[in-house]
Amino acid sequence: MGKIQSMRFISPLPRPADSIEQEDVVAVSMNNEFEIQFHAPVMDGAPLDHVAIVVNGFGQLSDLPYNDPQSGICSRLAQRNIASVLFPLPFHMNRWPKDLGEYRHQRNPTFLVFNDKKRFYQGYIQYLADLEGLIQLLTAGGDEFPIRLAPNAKIHLIGYSMGGLAILAYRLFARAQGTSTTGCNILLASGCSMRTLVPSDIGVSADKWMPFREHYMRVFHTTLSPDDAADFKHRIFRKIFLGKQDDDLDGHLESMTSNTFIIIGSEDEVNALRHVSSGLDNIPKYTTLVIPGWSHLMQERSSNKFTLPWQEWSGFIIEAIANYVHELSSQTPKSS
Repeated sequence: MGKIQSMRFISPLPRPADSIEQEDVVAVSMNNEFEIQFHAPVMDGAPLDHVAIVVNGFGQLSDLPYNDPQSGICSRLAQRNIASVLFPLPFHMNRWPKDLGEYRHQRNPTFLVFNDKKRFYQGYIQYLADLEGLIQLLTAGGDEFPIRLAPNAKIHLIGYSMGGLAILAYRLFARAQGTSTTGCNILLASGCSMRTLVPSDIGVSADKWMPFREHYMRVFHTTLSPDDAADFKHRIFRKIFLGKQDDDLDGHLESMTSNTFIIIGSEDEVNALRHVSSGLDNIPKYTTLVIPGWSHLMQERSSNKFTLPWQEWSGFIIEAIANYVHELSSQTPKSS
């Protein structure tokens, strides 16, 4: 196990408390400023060559799969000399202190997002800015920053389930803006857009999901001027989250030089392998690892326990991620 260093992150694009009717002011405040924990290898102060920003899934109700001392993704990566940090999606409960108890669980992601459809898209816009802000902090470093990176360190993005779509959206946005960084993308049980996602298997009922999905399909059916910066973010949302065709964005995807590693279970009931494969045609240099018998969930629903498939495969999966990441150390740094 590595060492854990904490810091306070302040969103560069904070959500105003009155942006949604009857918004919970306390929830907004904690969403805009929250604690993050870096899991760092014990390396006697030497600068690090790799750091991974890990993005959680949409409906996960704890940070167990990431921060558990024995089986968590972040703690295991630290054992392989890769620093990492869980960087939660906007309005996810992992942005809030655990001592909030029942208040925290009553405002789980499903409750918050389906209560108002605008919240999901506003969270997406905020997350583009949040990821950019964290990467800038990592790059700038400084004596007071929790970890110290080597000059040519690679910043990797790991996204589980909906978090995988979030990192692809960011990479596409950064690539088009000319602000991208080196490092790979790792999609863990991810890759399907809303068009092919099967939410019922993660506890979201059809009567909630279908109106939610159709709302975005309808709202983003048309776009504004291609020169409009806000519209460009709309188009990325349409492409990555809704699975809409966009030849210009496909060109940006095809020009990405960062490697992409997809780890998917043969029995994933949410992101079916056939849909994941069909949605990656425009992503260059991707590798797929199929885990036999592995399903979608890492954590038992409504409990603080790992699922049996994750217990059985987590060691192998983290080893595969670490090996993939360390392979990049022998490659010449390139912009992605």
